[in-house]
Amino acid sequence: MKAKEYWVLLIAVLAFSMIWDNTLRGVSSDGSNEVRNRANVSSVEKALEQYAHVRRSTLRGLEGVALSVLDDTFEQYGLTETHIRTDTELALRRLGIKVLSEAQTCQLREYPVLSVVASVIKIPDEDLFISYVVVELSEKVVLARDPNVSSTAVTWRTWGQHGLLSPTDLPTVRQTVKADVDQFVKDYLAANQKEPAKDEQDNK
Repeated sequence: MKAKEYWVLLIAVLAFSMIWDNTLRGVSSDGSNEVRNRANVSSVEKALEQYAHVRRSTLRGLEGVALSVLDDTFEQYGLTETHIRTDTELALRRLGIKVLSEAQTCQLREYPVLSVVASVIKIPDEDLFISYVVVELSEKVVLARDPNVSSTAVTWRTWGQHGLLSPTDLPTVRQTVKADVDQFVKDYLAANQKEPAKDEQDNK
């Protein structure tokens, strides 16, 4: 994506954030919008809670994931594919999530691939960078209306985070990736909690 397109996208995201913030907080000081705003906040919270539940449930029964890392390398700022891949693999394996080889992945009918995208574009003639980070899981899925038709679709993803960074801020991209991967791990563990053994239940 060209730098100009990133500028347009970033401005759109910032504008939406400002409008959304004003909608939730209200613009009048006489309290006339307070009840409506509280209802809006409650509806948003319920929608987010429902989305989080559905997102976690898509990870139930997942045996492991293949790992794909897509990044723009700026080694002088500590941002390399090797760093991001190592960070991600350690976070997954530390809590028992298998990182599958291509051969192992092909043996699974769902073909799960966890993609980590860390894109950094330098703005021409400026000492600034536009960053975009997203982590998403894609799997094979079938159409509800025709189970004979299968395709690949994203079944879990983070919101995606944009940033306007100075050179000294670029290492924070790595931290953002870690936070998104940690969210995946958290959702995976929540969806795959082991049931207590029968002996443990009998002893309670």
